[in-house]
Amino acid sequence: MEGAPLLGLLVILATGGDPAVMSRGFSFVVPFFDENLALMMALSGVFATLRVVAAIGLLRNRMWGYASSLVIGCVTLVLMVFLLPAGNADGVLSGAALMLLLRVRYGTDPIVRWPLAGDALASDAVPKRRPLPHVWTAPPRCRRFVAACAHARSTSLRRP
Repeated sequence: MEGAPLLGLLVILATGGDPAVMSRGFSFVVPFFDENLALMMALSGVFATLRVVAAIGLLRNRMWGYASSLVIGCVTLVLMVFLLPAGNADGVLSGAALMLLLRVRYGTDPIVRWPLAGDALASDAVPKRRPLPHVWTAPPRCRRFVAACAHARSTSLRRP
């Protein structure tokens, strides 16, 4: 998406056109961007190059590709505010890509795994590995609660 303005700038410069004429057709929230549209179009080429390099890193399953994609996504979301109204589409697509990256990386992991208060070892509260997705196992706290309820029911139903 960021590569299109750079290609447009290259076509304008190759045909001998004046990029300042194009600034009459666009209006941004910040007047500085209206006055320097050619510089913004060139800067979009830098963002496009960084996105392509980050995508190559992601395709090769490299952590630097993931980290650079996160940084570029966050920077794009911050800059989107200054590029209104044209930045709306860029913000939606960049935000969706950012959410997908975070979802793939962290999945359903909890934020904090609290050890239980009465445990002698905190390792009982945190499972060593995740169970298979199709098999549900109750956490230790639930298993102890169910066992305590079963014990209470069995003792209250006994005749003296």
